[in-house]
Amino acid sequence: MNQVSTVNLAFPRSIYRRKQDMETRIYPMNLLPIENEFTEIALSLQQAVPGYGFCPTEEVLINYLKSEVPGWRGSFCIIPTLDNIYKINPWELPAKFNEKSIIPSNDQEWWFICPQTQSKRISRKTRCGSSWKISSDHKDVKAGKDSKKIGYKKILVFPSDAPTTWVIHEYHLLDSDVLNLSLFYLLQLVRFARCTNSIV
Repeated sequence: MNQVSTVNLAFPRSIYRRKQDMETRIYPMNLLPIENEFTEIALSLQQAVPGYGFCPTEEVLINYLKSEVPGWRGSFCIIPTLDNIYKINPWELPAKFNEKSIIPSNDQEWWFICPQTQSKRISRKTRCGSSWKISSDHKDVKAGKDSKKIGYKKILVFPSDAPTTWVIHEYHLLDSDVLNLSLFYLLQLVRFARCTNSIV
């Protein structure tokens, strides 16, 4: 009887742990103590070490789209998911990134995973009435080692009718990539210190 009760006590513990892991993925704000500690360390390093921060290459950003849970590494939310991002005013987006990512950004760059929409016609009009505008043709994203094409990006500016301080790089997997069925793309939001008419 004692052996049976010992086995039965261990089983609910594993169930509870699995439930806790799922809740952490579903509700990113329910951070575990180690994740809170990681965030505090990252902020301290950003303040103390010049140049320290999250500076992913384009190849790394494409790989985040290929993650089992896009934007995550294990139980850590690196790049948060945000719906209807183009409806949100760009100056409201940095706070949304810092609220959910374990690596808050003190620089003028932020990243988001976004679900694809069913419609090919996407409205990019924000709440303030101004719109994002595509400013260039698609640009290939290539792997660093062999220059193999692994994705592509679009560049958008805001507002659409004036020199801008806000730019988005919109990263996509290749249409031929089976992982593209996950229907996510990735945005890199950049804010320039001065208005510019030239976007690379």
